[in-house]
Parts: sequence; structure tokens; C-alpha cells
Amino acid sequence: MTTDPPIDITTLLSRLHPSTSSNRHTLLLSTPTGAVIHTTIENQALARRYAALIRQLIGEAGRVARGMVEAEREGLEDEQEVTEEGRCGLLRLRVGRRELICVPDEEYLLVVIHDVGGAQDAA
Repeated sequence: MTTDPPIDITTLLSRLHPSTSSNRHTLLLSTPTGAVIHTTIENQALARRYAALIRQLIGEAGRVARGMVEAEREGLEDEQEVTEEGRCGLLRLRVGRRELICVPDEEYLLVVIHDVGGAQDAA
């Protein structure tokens, strides 16, 4: 079940998803709960399934990012400093002919899913 996003988010999403683009979808999730706030995917069960899988993926990516920062800190001398905060800021993933672009923050997780055309489709 989706809830109505705030008006500024609705405006942003309308710019990301022009009405002429039939091969692009957006998902806006609540980062703390994983609930679908807004989606252009008509099949709500599919949207919820995508949301659960993407939330899992972002969680793992965050663990990898934190691990990389910790490993970097361990390899540095005392006077050097690591400025990375160890979080996933953007994740881009290609699955078959679809590409997912995930942008997490503390409140929301924005996901854009689109078909990728070009030479790879012929392979």
C-alpha cells in the first residue's frame, strides 16, 4: 500500500518520470521501514517485492562501504585521516536489460528502474 508523498517529492518524481517514458519506473521507499511511499509500477505486489529486494541490496552495500572504510583506517598511520563516512550514497546495478539506480538517504530511498537499449540487446 502506498501513501501520498509530500508535494515537493511528487514534483521531483514527475521530473524523473516523464509521461512519454513507458520503460522507466520509480520507487520511493521509506528508509527506516522499507514501505513503498510512491511507485509508478502498477502491480503493487511486484513493487513491494522489488522494494524488499532493493532494501536488502542497499543494506549489504552499506555493510561493504563501512567495511572498506574500516579497512582503510586500519592501514593508515596515526597522523593520516579517513574522511569517508562509510555509507552507500549511490548504487547502480544492471540486471539483464534493466538498470537500477538507487539513491539512499536517511529518510528515503529513491530507485529508478529503466530499460537499457543499445548493442547489448543484440547479444
